[in-house]
Amino acid sequence: MTRESSSFKFHTLLANCCRRQAALFTLSLVSMLAVLPISMMLTIQSFLRYMWDNNDPDTRKNIVESIRGVLVAQELADAALIALAVVAGIAMFRYLHSRSQTDFFGALPIRRGQIFAVRVSTGLLAVIPAYLLGVALTCGVCAAYGFADAIDGTLLAYSILAHIAGFLLIYAVSILAAILCGHTLVALLVCGWLQFGLFFGFTAVRSLLDILYPARITARIDGGLWLSPPIALFRMTTVLSELWTDEAPDYLTQSVLPALGCLVAAAVLFALCYGLCRIRRSENAGLSIAFPVIELPFKLYMVSVVGIVCGLIFHATASDWTTMFFGIAIGVAVTACVVEIVYDQDFHSLFRRWKSTLVFGAVAAVVLACMAMDVTHWNSTLPDRADIVGADMTADASSWSCGAANEDNSVVYSSMYLLGIPFEQREEAEEESVIPLEAQENIDAIYASASMGARAMQGDRSTIMEQGGEGVCGYQVAFRLKNGKTFRRQYYLPGDTDEIAENSAKVRFSQEYLDTRTAIAQAEKRKNQITFLKVGNYADVDDSNSTMGGKKISNQSTIIDILETLKEESLSITQDYAEAHAPVAMLRVATQDVLDQWEGIDIDYWGYITNMDGLYDIPVYECETKTLAQLRLYAKGFAPGFGEQEIASVVSTVYDDDGTEQETVYTDPEEITEWSEKLVPRSFDSILDPVYSLDYENYVVMLADGTSIQCTAHQESGTKGEDGTAANSGIEQTASDGGTAVGIIGGADGPTAVIVTTSFGSPKAIVTVVLLAVGIVAAILAAWLIHRRRKRQ
Repeated sequence: MTRESSSFKFHTLLANCCRRQAALFTLSLVSMLAVLPISMMLTIQSFLRYMWDNNDPDTRKNIVESIRGVLVAQELADAALIALAVVAGIAMFRYLHSRSQTDFFGALPIRRGQIFAVRVSTGLLAVIPAYLLGVALTCGVCAAYGFADAIDGTLLAYSILAHIAGFLLIYAVSILAAILCGHTLVALLVCGWLQFGLFFGFTAVRSLLDILYPARITARIDGGLWLSPPIALFRMTTVLSELWTDEAPDYLTQSVLPALGCLVAAAVLFALCYGLCRIRRSENAGLSIAFPVIELPFKLYMVSVVGIVCGLIFHATASDWTTMFFGIAIGVAVTACVVEIVYDQDFHSLFRRWKSTLVFGAVAAVVLACMAMDVTHWNSTLPDRADIVGADMTADASSWSCGAANEDNSVVYSSMYLLGIPFEQREEAEEESVIPLEAQENIDAIYASASMGARAMQGDRSTIMEQGGEGVCGYQVAFRLKNGKTFRRQYYLPGDTDEIAENSAKVRFSQEYLDTRTAIAQAEKRKNQITFLKVGNYADVDDSNSTMGGKKISNQSTIIDILETLKEESLSITQDYAEAHAPVAMLRVATQDVLDQWEGIDIDYWGYITNMDGLYDIPVYECETKTLAQLRLYAKGFAPGFGEQEIASVVSTVYDDDGTEQETVYTDPEEITEWSEKLVPRSFDSILDPVYSLDYENYVVMLADGTSIQCTAHQESGTKGEDGTAANSGIEQTASDGGTAVGIIGGADGPTAVIVTTSFGSPKAIVTVVLLAVGIVAAILAAWLIHRRRKRQ
């Protein structure tokens, strides 16, 4: 019998293989019918039951959009395709795990490549046609219920491309697992590891670096999501379901290119599987791993990832580096033993490759010790001051931040959903939207704050988040260097460190900041695009009265005049003035793009969040007389502060240390006048500069017409702590208690680089030294044992 016989032609072999895999075809068809047309039918019926109103076109529009989103995302189909890809990949090549079946196929006059192609094609024919049929029937269900307008051919084509590309990648990984292994159960375990192992490793290493290098700014997690084929599939379909709501969706970048990338990766894996299938030895059937050469690297990778994950779990329970390193050691030891048991399928093989594990443990201990001791001084090194041409700084505390108003320092937050579960991610914007500050005095102030943070990294970094009695605040610095690169770090200091607040205040009241970064500065730059302006006083903006109060100005030329005048006057606001005076009015301005983008959402509501580009809340101070005169002229009836109404009374509510409420009512005109000079509505918090201190007690101002305004009061600055010492003394104590040497390299013109050595009296240092010693001893012992065994042989 020859290969030219009709019994061994490709189409004959494919037909016979398909008949033998009837169960897989049936499973695929039933699954696709359940998750696509039947699921869509139930979804539409649910919409009709709870949302349908024949007389409301908006309701029908919402239903159509919801159906379109479900049709594009097909999250249940994602889960079904993942399961079918794994089942098909393992089932099609399960014959490689049986010695008798591999001998039988090897005896046939059929090339291995042909067998591989037949098996792969059978799996594809079992799933992809069933999926396409399910999509077609789902469209038919939509049309039958009268929602044919929910079907968008372009979106549906992109969705099909994303689903098939994701399926092919998962299918190829499953086949690779089946070929690499000689046992079906082991193949399933390896398949799961190959599907998620790289992603887990990427995430675990990032988390470990965040702990050992707290100055590291974590960003851009999106790339790690593509290391897991199942997550990549969900990622593609989720993004696609969000794109159709955009006015100008970028399908090429967000949908087509990722799908093509998955197809290319799948093609590479299929080629790898083909090559491995041809060189795979038949006698390795029944072994856990059919290619012994990959056992050691595969084991070491699993040991590393699981060890780090165990360490992170231990750290989450105790927040202690000692516990974390102990968890890593436990994870490495247990995982190494489990892997050896799986490899040999024998519990007696617990310590079969103990030498390689010992050497790996020694190397890992040395690496971890070096990272924990920060031997490169990565956390505590700053660039040469002379090389810095621009600087920026943002912080958790508003008093520490000197970033641009209404913008988040080029850091954006986004979410993706996996089966309805939100997965938050933080990533850098593609381009910096904020130009760094370039004035030398501003760079010096930010550099001084960064130097304090670098010095704080000298002690026990394992407790850097727990220092101080007033809580810890984080702040991020970014330095633009002469070579075009950007140096970024984040530091942590006690929240009562006054020097950071003072440095940031100097920056916020510098001419450069006032001219470029304040809300009025940004709004004035876009004055020709702004078509909405509303002004409100204390009574207008207070939430307890009217969320829509205030006066609007619609004439764009008038708006431009007001913005130009306010911008000019705002440049004269000093820190001393802002410390003693609160704004007397608030402007809300918005560009036409924002109005179009948020059509249907009334931005007249003062409580609406304005942390977005194109929508600004701007303070107006009493000293800005020209602007106030224009507002009185163009906004008829506007009056700053509490308005034209007289204040009838001021009600003060304070609480004792034991929680007892004490209420005092002030009605005397002199007392009311005194209170009115330092009261400010709570709704003005968003536009108050942090230098204007508040006591955050509760005050209610009652106007003559019965209107009430929720207020807080100005608190004089310069208050000392209970012991009368400066608030930042804790950080200096941290710098001196541990016996730490601080080196500042530079000349008379100031520091050029700050390099802080590690404190050798801290618990962290003791642990790292012990790790280093254990690693060196283990390495020496392993080398001696290997040499002794070779000598005996």
